[in-house]
Amino acid sequence: MRAVSEVVGWLLMFGIVTLVAVTVFTISYPYISDQIFESKIRIAEVQMSLLDYVASRASLGDSPSQSISFNLLGGSLSIESGGNNITIIGVFNGTEEKVIYSSSIGRVVFRIGDVVIGYEGGGVWLKRSGKTVMVSPPEFHYKIDTLTFPIIKIDSSASIAGSGVVDLSVKRVKITKIYPDPSKDPRFVNPLECDYLIVKVTSEFWDGWMNYFEERSDAEVRSIDAENNTVTFELAVKSAPVFKTYEMPIRITRLNYSDEEPIKEFVLNLYELRSNYKLVWYTDTDPALVIYMQKRQGSANEFILRVYYGNESKYESWESNTTLKWNDDGFYSLDFLNESIWMEYKKPDAAINVGGVRWPTNAFSSVTWTWGNDINETDFVNDQLGDFNEGKVLTLKNVTEHYFRVLAAQTSPDIVIYEGRADGFNTAQSTYRLLVDQMPPIITYLHVVEHTVKIY
Repeated sequence: MRAVSEVVGWLLMFGIVTLVAVTVFTISYPYISDQIFESKIRIAEVQMSLLDYVASRASLGDSPSQSISFNLLGGSLSIESGGNNITIIGVFNGTEEKVIYSSSIGRVVFRIGDVVIGYEGGGVWLKRSGKTVMVSPPEFHYKIDTLTFPIIKIDSSASIAGSGVVDLSVKRVKITKIYPDPSKDPRFVNPLECDYLIVKVTSEFWDGWMNYFEERSDAEVRSIDAENNTVTFELAVKSAPVFKTYEMPIRITRLNYSDEEPIKEFVLNLYELRSNYKLVWYTDTDPALVIYMQKRQGSANEFILRVYYGNESKYESWESNTTLKWNDDGFYSLDFLNESIWMEYKKPDAAINVGGVRWPTNAFSSVTWTWGNDINETDFVNDQLGDFNEGKVLTLKNVTEHYFRVLAAQTSPDIVIYEGRADGFNTAQSTYRLLVDQMPPIITYLHVVEHTVKIY
């Protein structure tokens, strides 16, 4: 009986130990499996970063041919000449878009489970659960006032899946200068002559590109089309002193409203002025800025200048009380920064029409609201430091600087001035000169080079 008891006890103990071991394995297996999967992802990240390094050396450096070994880790690796697109556009005269570059740049993609790791545009991107993070940055460099964009373009295709190690070779094929290139367009030069740049990226990793541009270049996201994996950015171009034949609209980009005097030059040269002279400029914003010029009644060659700011419900109004008279040849040069031209804050004699909207005289605010200590103030505040009543007199320079600055702060630093009316002068001969202070970052020089490689 004693021997039987010992055997039964031993079997019972063995059963308990076996049960515990099975239970521990069953509980731990998913965790161990997850850890193995995460380790594969980390290894794949390192391998793709190494591919990025050798591809950069082959395409941009002095070693036109490089190679690495890549462990497939049970996933799939594909080399594609398509699957994406980068487009760079220069915008001239406010609306004219000229394509500087537009092409698929190719990519190398490693997939394992629900994770996608891609080498694209000289950067490495990891996509998981619908979101992309940047593993290493693309070849896109913004320094001081120069944007350098070496585009690494993959011109080969292959795919493989499974386990084991494969050898990858990277070989430089050609280098093509894209910008500057005045042979394509005489305006494709440095310093940049366009108003601003548009960069459009179509990619499976579009949200990673978006975060990169916003954080590293301060580019402004212009539009997002998630359904088509596309994000569009806008980059401001430094304005040179603009001297142009009279043409509308007038565009100002990234006006620096932290500068109390952001307008550095603004001169309008008018030729062949006549008795029916009337010129109206306005911004399509709310609040809006309106600049109004018209021949004074009862005078042969004198005109008045008015400046309005607000909307049809409430606005501020200024009128010149200095004589503005063109010469016998019908010429007048109006310097909007003239400190000898005086403007009086006063109620207008009649309603005005702004872009088809009527501003009645009873909407005039007898007390200003924009001249206080907060340029973002849009409501009527009687006790704001610096506001004043009818009869206040300031220089045209004071009025010009103030309202452009307030407009940029309250609406947008990108200002477009439209023409409401232009009568009684020669628009073909008339000119204007404009220079403003812009908010950084702004681009003066652009360099784009396409580096084509084969990966096989």
